[in-house]
Amino acid sequence: MESFKNFFTYLTGRTDKHGNPYTRIKGKKYLINPTKNITRYGSHSHPAHTRYPHLNGDPTKAVFTPWKKVFVWLPVKLRNGKKVMLKNVYKRKRIVAWTPPNINPPNGLDQTQYATWDQVVEIELMRN
Repeated sequence: MESFKNFFTYLTGRTDKHGNPYTRIKGKKYLINPTKNITRYGSHSHPAHTRYPHLNGDPTKAVFTPWKKVFVWLPVKLRNGKKVMLKNVYKRKRIVAWTPPNINPPNGLDQTQYATWDQVVEIELMRN
């Protein structure tokens, strides 16, 4: 009975033929291993990526949109913790493509960040 269950979940596309669960991110398959990080699935991966996992792209890495100048009518919290309103500030979004479903709700790590011009310059200089 267990083998039929594995075969059925394999046919529906939720596991590989050995019963290991995986998820798809941008068309690529990633194994879900609760004791380790998410790993790239399939024989199409280069052996160096198995030996040196830091070479893999990280699907849980945050992506930031560009800073945009906006006028805030309601109070918003800046990156340093201060609240401002009725001012021009800069806004960007942090998007995490995939989060483990057992830890966070979908899009649970996405957030909108606000900063002044001085903070934006400091953040961008520290990034480069």
